[in-house]
Amino acid sequence: MIIINHSHYEYDCGEGYSLTYYNKRQKKWEVLPTNPIRNDVLWIFLPDCPNHEQTIRLYTSEVPNRPGKYRIYKSFNGNTKVAYAEFEMVDKQGVEQIRKQIDVYWMNRRNNEKDTTAQNIRSTGIYDNDTIKVSLMNNSQYF
Repeated sequence: MIIINHSHYEYDCGEGYSLTYYNKRQKKWEVLPTNPIRNDVLWIFLPDCPNHEQTIRLYTSEVPNRPGKYRIYKSFNGNTKVAYAEFEMVDKQGVEQIRKQIDVYWMNRRNNEKDTTAQNIRSTGIYDNDTIKVSLMNNSQYF
């Protein structure tokens, strides 16, 4: 996870975070296990300053990964502010669908001179049945 302060205010936080999974059947967010051991640190984010990167681990030995929506919650300023980021995990079929969407986007837009993303895709592939690899090249006149 990358934390960037784009505001005009100072924020601070530690290593703590919470992780949830959305259970569609029960229509509720389930709390997932996180590392109970954390370093006692304080990161300070000044306005419009550089970012901070934090590794978020999924404890699959406790709860297996499931396709669906997840959220990472992070508290700031002594738990007075909370931010979250939502992401989705997909199964093998979902990986194939996403790769197909990337390929269609690339094929339809690679000749558009203003679309630097499509111009810079070199190839895509699926590895280990659950990972999409996108090889990029920098051939854009903008860089």
